[in-house]
Amino acid sequence: MSGSWIFAASFSFMALGTLIGTLKRVDTAAGVSNILYLGLAFTGGMWMPLEILPEVMRAIGKWLPSYSFGNGAWQIVAGKTPEVRNILILIGYMVVFMILSSYIRKKQEAV
Repeated sequence: MSGSWIFAASFSFMALGTLIGTLKRVDTAAGVSNILYLGLAFTGGMWMPLEILPEVMRAIGKWLPSYSFGNGAWQIVAGKTPEVRNILILIGYMVVFMILSSYIRKKQEAV
């Protein structure tokens, strides 16, 4: 179950990587990806529990893909299945990132 969760839940992050890959310069893409992934890890509760963050950060963090990814893993460790909310959030981010990257790529090819 853990391996399946890691495989399936990582698609939203792969879609984010595809979106970042549409940037024309490699240096820019590397910087943007580092900042995004560090920000997602911090605000999504990957480094510390969301409960110790301010209320606003907690409210934002629960809607991030990093929180949904981690929360699903914690649910599996607890012997439960990942929450439907986490699955839907990850699917939503994946769809949005793929649509944006496709749109940007088509605009770049048209130029």
